[in-house]
Amino acid sequence: MSGQLTPREAEVLGRALADALAYRKERANGYCAACEREYGGLCCDHAGDEDAADSYEALARELMQETGQ
Repeated sequence: MSGQLTPREAEVLGRALADALAYRKERANGYCAACEREYGGLCCDHAGDEDAADSYEALARELMQETGQ
């Protein structure tokens, strides 16, 4: 592999990131009893989902810039 994504690969990766982002955002918004007890309102699990969603979103933006989409 050359290190460059083909347009098709970029499209597939973009869709995968969108799916992963939607999943993590949904989980991050799923407050639980532990979230209620935590300062800031998120337990470790849900805070981790929020962090992952932020990372996926940043990567998706970078991919869009790289591919001009």
